[in-house]
Amino acid sequence: MYHYILHIMKASSQFSVSIHIMSMLYFSGKSNLEVNSEAMAGSVNTHSVVIRRLLGKLKKAGLVASKRGPKGGFYLLKEPEDLNLWQIYRAVEGTRIINSSYREPNIDCPVGKNIQSVLEKIYIQVDLAVEEKLKSISLSQVLEGFPF
Repeated sequence: MYHYILHIMKASSQFSVSIHIMSMLYFSGKSNLEVNSEAMAGSVNTHSVVIRRLLGKLKKAGLVASKRGPKGGFYLLKEPEDLNLWQIYRAVEGTRIINSSYREPNIDCPVGKNIQSVLEKIYIQVDLAVEEKLKSISLSQVLEGFPF
C-alpha cells in the first residue's frame, strides 16, 4: 500500500521535502541547534529558495512558525505526534492526490465522451483512501525511522 501511495504522489517532491524539513526542525529543536534554510537546502540537496517557499506554505497552514533575531528561525507549532502526514500534504500540495485532467478527449468518441466522468469517480475513491492513510501516520512515526 505504501509503495502504491508513493508511486501516485511521485510527480511532486514538495511533500517529501516538507517532511524532510519538518524532521530537521524537530531534531534541531531537540538539540538546540540552529538550522537555517541554507542548511536545510544542503540536506535536501536543493536551493534555499525552494526551502523558504515550502516553509512559507507550512507557516501559512499553521504547522510551523518563525522568530526573528540572531537565534531566530523556524520551529514546529505542534508536537510530532499531533501532526499527521495529511496536514503536511495539504499544506504544500493541496487536497487532490490524482489530477484527473488531461488533454480534452474527442467527445465524438464513445470512450472519449465518458472517460473523464468514469475516471473522476475512481480518483475520488483513491483520494479518500490516500487521505485516510496519511491521516493515520504521524510525524512522530516518521521520526521513529531515524537511527539516532
